[in-house]
Amino acid sequence: MNRLGAVLVILLFVSICGGCSRHTTVINVTAFGATGNGSTNDTAAINNAIAALTPGATLLFPCGTYLITSQLSLSTSQVTIDGSSCATLKYGASSTGDILLIGSNSLGSSVSLSATANELATSFSTVSSLGVSPGDYLFIHQGGLDYSTDTAPGHPTNCDTSGCRGEVLQVASVSGNSITVSTALHDTYDPSVNAAVVQKLLTPTTGITLQNITFDGQGLVNSCLITKGLVNSTITGYTAKNCTVYGFYNNVGYGISLSGVTISNISSFEGAGFFNEGNLTLSNVSISSIGNTPAQISAAGNTSVNGLTIDASGVTGRAFKFTAVRYGTFNGVTVKNDPTNDNGWSITAGALNTTLRIIRSTTAW
Repeated sequence: MNRLGAVLVILLFVSICGGCSRHTTVINVTAFGATGNGSTNDTAAINNAIAALTPGATLLFPCGTYLITSQLSLSTSQVTIDGSSCATLKYGASSTGDILLIGSNSLGSSVSLSATANELATSFSTVSSLGVSPGDYLFIHQGGLDYSTDTAPGHPTNCDTSGCRGEVLQVASVSGNSITVSTALHDTYDPSVNAAVVQKLLTPTTGITLQNITFDGQGLVNSCLITKGLVNSTITGYTAKNCTVYGFYNNVGYGISLSGVTISNISSFEGAGFFNEGNLTLSNVSISSIGNTPAQISAAGNTSVNGLTIDASGVTGRAFKFTAVRYGTFNGVTVKNDPTNDNGWSITAGALNTTLRIIRSTTAW
């Protein structure tokens, strides 16, 4: 074969296989024995499918109802969980666990700031090495007790009265004990006034996509979906119902996006709770039939809400509670049928009081 012919063959191979390296591995739960018939216990089969996941793979649930009787856990980064727009995970045994746990809330030791980290600054220094590198994530926050555990004689001076402010940031560069982050700080963190510290996210779970799936707790399980240490991940087309504590809960996250999410019938506590966040985005989220608080955002910087509808009928807590939230933009928020107007945000009743009053936010609807 002459040189020109060889070149043409190579070019033909490249044109055919140019996308070969981007091939997605599909882990179909039915290939591991899951039935999706709604009555057979599919827990073991789904766990085996999860164990086979590698970064870049898709965990596929074909149409059906998959009965599970113990919590599923997933910590592999860069995977997609796809419910085919017609699959349901149904819990079938009383449990204090959850339907699905993604990630782990693994934080390094607290390291004090060496000086005040000012609002809108992009760098700060710590008294000793945090052990981070560019691309890592960190949690900067005030010290002291969290507002939810505050007891007499009153809130400790280490935290603001609205709660311990904090946020998750990504490291851009490191020079000694000086850290530059990719987005500006959304609060002032003072080591002498409020015992401000920084912690490294040790094992963040990144690049998760959960889409087009329903979780049904049947009133038997604590929470439908729990995520911890989740980074740059998307949840779309997710429906949660009939859990007792949370429809969705995240603690310590960065770049999480929820869209097209419906949460209902969470009997005793909250529809959705977001704690210690950076760059959180909510779009077209609907929450209804919640026992206590339909939605809560706490200790977050640079939050964006574009389309949130809360039907607060029958709630006993605050309809939309957010505290220690800085630089949030809220568009298209509707809260209706609030029976309590209890120290929260109820737009239809005009109850803009304690929780909102202490927040610095850009608000529009």
